[in-house]
Amino acid sequence: MAKPAITECGVLPQGIHEMTRNDVRALFGDHGHRAELWSKFDGFIERLSSTAAIPLSIYLDGSFITAWGSCRDIDVILEARDFECGHIETLKMLVDSQVRREFLDDFGVKLHIYVPGLKNRDLQWFQRVKPEEAWRFGNEIGRLQKGIVRLSL
Repeated sequence: MAKPAITECGVLPQGIHEMTRNDVRALFGDHGHRAELWSKFDGFIERLSSTAAIPLSIYLDGSFITAWGSCRDIDVILEARDFECGHIETLKMLVDSQVRREFLDDFGVKLHIYVPGLKNRDLQWFQRVKPEEAWRFGNEIGRLQKGIVRLSL
């Protein structure tokens, strides 16, 4: 699988980039605090894989998948499956409490649930850059887009 090149702003090019866990580790999580976060995330994925009877689509977002030095956590987006779409708050609460219980509060995950077909929060929504981070893009509003990762498990 070809790894995408990081843009001059330190982010992935706009779009959804299919990557393996090894690809992500090599590109973003191979040293210091990032390596610690990635190790904990690996444990989370193993646990999730062992309990989820139906495969989940998992996306990564946030500062972890950038070259920015201020990374403190990993944003994880779980794509709701058809039978879960009517129970998003319950799903988020269950998964979030399980993560906290098993991986303690120091795991550093921000959990998001993506519901296919929900107009105001599709996968493009996750590709935007927050206005408070516009300075990283030279404050050019038109450039406030970045890529996200879809993990190949």
